[in-house]
Amino acid sequence: LNVGYIPLLYLGRVFNFAAFTIMVFFAIRRTPVGKLAMLVAALLPMAMQLAVSFSYDAIINGVAFLFISNCLYAAYGKEPLRVRDLVALGVLGLLLAPCKSGAYLPMCFLCLIIPRDRWGSKKRHWLALGVILGASLLSFATYSLQSVLSVLSAGEGELIYSGDAGYTFGYLLQHPDTFIRVMVNTVMDLSSFYYSSLIGKELSWFSIPIDLLVIMVFTVLLLLSALRVNEEHQLVKNWHKWWFVLIFAGVFLLVEIAMFTNWTPLGDDT
Repeated sequence: LNVGYIPLLYLGRVFNFAAFTIMVFFAIRRTPVGKLAMLVAALLPMAMQLAVSFSYDAIINGVAFLFISNCLYAAYGKEPLRVRDLVALGVLGLLLAPCKSGAYLPMCFLCLIIPRDRWGSKKRHWLALGVILGASLLSFATYSLQSVLSVLSAGEGELIYSGDAGYTFGYLLQHPDTFIRVMVNTVMDLSSFYYSSLIGKELSWFSIPIDLLVIMVFTVLLLLSALRVNEEHQLVKNWHKWWFVLIFAGVFLLVEIAMFTNWTPLGDDT
């Protein structure tokens, strides 16, 4: 377009925001449950910063919204599932699985909440799960497995950003007590930072502070948006809720392992 460097960056940000907005719109429209909670999550300061950035996170987050909403539709929707529903879940799982070196792979197992009768028969049920999880795992193996295998070496590693000695996955397996100790210390020391930055406490490179009142308001909004209103049927089963918790824990654990092996100097306690 020959518009110059700065206009090109802003064009990228505008189109990122447009893509994120469109995906979130269709995600909220698609899901039969949690529409308001999904809207509030998309409007968090951190989500908005990523949506209008030049980062690929805008697209990743939009795909995540779409995948979750399609899984919820397949599980709790009233209309019969069709081939295009299966194709949509397969494509979205294929796109989501390799993101962040596979840290979002556990999210692809959200499809396991879809009841067998939604697919029409036992055979179709297993075929559908095979297509969705097969596409996700194949995509992960193709695009992210090599980066995962690179940290599976034994002994000490080297941190790319500093050249200092660091932990490896092999070290984690040989000294699980050290990993557990570092994990406990990290959660105890950084839990408030994790939560506030999830909402959006300090944006950009920690250079744009957001008032604590904003964090508190969005916390209340998230809680209120998750409540069931009187005229709404309780569709989400209890074991499904526990499955959501396990998926969240899986993503969190993979992110922590990545930070442990790629960013933590050997000997550090957090």
